[in-house]
Amino acid sequence: SLLCLVKSKETVNFIAREDTIIDALLKVSLQFYSPSHVRALTILAHLTRYPQNCHLLVFKYLSFLPVLQDVASDSPDAEGRRYALCALQNLSVDTSCRAPVAHTPNMVKCLTNRLKHYESKGELIAAIATLQNL
Repeated sequence: SLLCLVKSKETVNFIAREDTIIDALLKVSLQFYSPSHVRALTILAHLTRYPQNCHLLVFKYLSFLPVLQDVASDSPDAEGRRYALCALQNLSVDTSCRAPVAHTPNMVKCLTNRLKHYESKGELIAAIATLQNL
């Protein structure tokens, strides 16, 4: 499965460069009531674990940050929000991505709202870490 492939160093860079795959994952991640919603976010979060992908994902796919923010703010699924926040946390570690994350409209507001309205410890930790990195 795609989730297994993004956990492999040999294939993760190839997947991050495939427009069709990333565009599909971004679209599915916004389908909050789809059974694939969380799986798409899991894959996107795993892609951001590799520093060589972070810059590419932020600067090549202009909807990447807004989609993660929308999910972190609006998804009714706590696990989906957690994966979106983990992806934002990973991106905020990368110095070339820190400013775009911070300057995404309403990003700081989204992260601070998660501090007030979290359902899982994972959500809270990822939101705090992202804010600290910014």
